[in-house]
Amino acid sequence: MGKIERKMEEKTIIYKNGISINQKYLLDPLVADLISFVSHAHIDHAPYLVVKKPFATEETIDLIQVRDKSFVGEKVKYNKKYNIDSISFEFFDSKHILGSAMIYLEIDGSSILYTGDLRTTEFNKDVDILIIESTFGSKEYVFPNREEEIERLIKFIREKVDILNKKVEIGAYPLGKAQEIIKILNDYGYIPSATKTIEKFNEIYRKYKIKLKTSKNSQILIRSMNEVINNPLEGYYHAFCSGWALVRKFKNIEGFVISDHLDFNGLIEFVKNVNPKKIYTVHGFSEIFANELRKMGFNAQSLI
Repeated sequence: MGKIERKMEEKTIIYKNGISINQKYLLDPLVADLISFVSHAHIDHAPYLVVKKPFATEETIDLIQVRDKSFVGEKVKYNKKYNIDSISFEFFDSKHILGSAMIYLEIDGSSILYTGDLRTTEFNKDVDILIIESTFGSKEYVFPNREEEIERLIKFIREKVDILNKKVEIGAYPLGKAQEIIKILNDYGYIPSATKTIEKFNEIYRKYKIKLKTSKNSQILIRSMNEVINNPLEGYYHAFCSGWALVRKFKNIEGFVISDHLDFNGLIEFVKNVNPKKIYTVHGFSEIFANELRKMGFNAQSLI
């Protein structure tokens, strides 16, 4: 990744080793050093090496340790203000996965909000600089009604399992999406099986009082999305759940648009609610989303 510098009010924001602010503070770094902050436990946001312990929620630390037992971090709580090195920071629930957070920093009189990945349009503090994810930051990514898509998934399950007495495998990301789908199925009376990898993450969710019922003997199996797409099991009907199901189609695999991100309209709504002076977009459709924001009159630039 190249080094790109953006300056505002004597702040230098660089996309290299995650996001660096003034070469002193790191957001979702690859290597946690200096004063670092981790928004959530997905592998593309979590450090692979820790030089100095990063700040993260307790849930995030536990989830990363499922993959990397050597990982260590400084535990923080939501909605609590911390002070360090003449700055203050707070973590707010981003509604993405268990423990995921938006990170709000006050540095030299300026407020900076880094969203990480998010699925909420609400934030109630003044923000000078917004660093926002743009995973679905392109106009074609407008999701269908979530409740209707869940009903469509349940209809699919009822038809294949209850009526035809067949087996179904559902593809989902092992962390976050898999637990979300298990909870949805539980709410409708279904108790699925899950792979060992998914069960390891399930145990962390259960530790934090999120009830997830699974069985070793079920006609419904939750697997990694990549496994279902690339190596579908014989004798099963196949499905996957993701925001990408809106545009990515696979033969004999039913897609359901159930996402743990905001869609394009949701991202726009979030920006309008925050109304920052300066916006940096990062991840996904970064340049496209920045251009759309500029058309609306915002001072926006892609960070990558």
